[in-house]
Amino acid sequence: MVAHRAPSSGSILPLGRKPSCLGDGKAFLSSATADDTLVDSGYKENMTEALSRRLKQPQFSSPAQEALLSVIVAANTLNDLMDRVCEEHKITRAQYNVLRILRGVYPEGHARCEIACRMMDRASDVTRLVDRLQARRLVKRRRGSEDQRQAVTVITAKGMKLLETMAPPIEAATRKLLERLSDEDCRQLSRLCAVILEAGEAENTAPIHK
Repeated sequence: MVAHRAPSSGSILPLGRKPSCLGDGKAFLSSATADDTLVDSGYKENMTEALSRRLKQPQFSSPAQEALLSVIVAANTLNDLMDRVCEEHKITRAQYNVLRILRGVYPEGHARCEIACRMMDRASDVTRLVDRLQARRLVKRRRGSEDQRQAVTVITAKGMKLLETMAPPIEAATRKLLERLSDEDCRQLSRLCAVILEAGEAENTAPIHK
């Protein structure tokens, strides 16, 4: 895996610094789709052939656009893998996420808002997810010990068993998908993704100027 090395200082990239891969700063997201007919920008250096084949796109407008599409397509590939494994066990990826979150605090549980803020997909309807898991007796609801008005969701023994059953096929599938990455590749990938996450968090907390 070839990647640009992140700075070795505590902060991966100062959030206020503009990455050099953004070129002249012109918007590149507007052209970040597979169906675009791109004007020849001249950017083909070190272009990822796998991404080019996947999107049937001969070139990209900038290194930043290529990086953006690479992250999106790679994430979709992993999500598709998880969807297939979850479908075999008759649950959704979001429901699996809820079960993993609840297993992390077992035998305690979480209120709906606590589950929501820990979800990978923040758009998930947690109430509906919990309802469906409860219907299958994979989770149960009880009143909170500190606030009797608040319902707390707890994973059941059946839910724990399902996660144990799903662990081997998930581990095998992900290992096969990532077998070409060394430990250092994985660490570098995590560092680069952290740059995007930090920038997103800063953007979400920034004041909105009308």
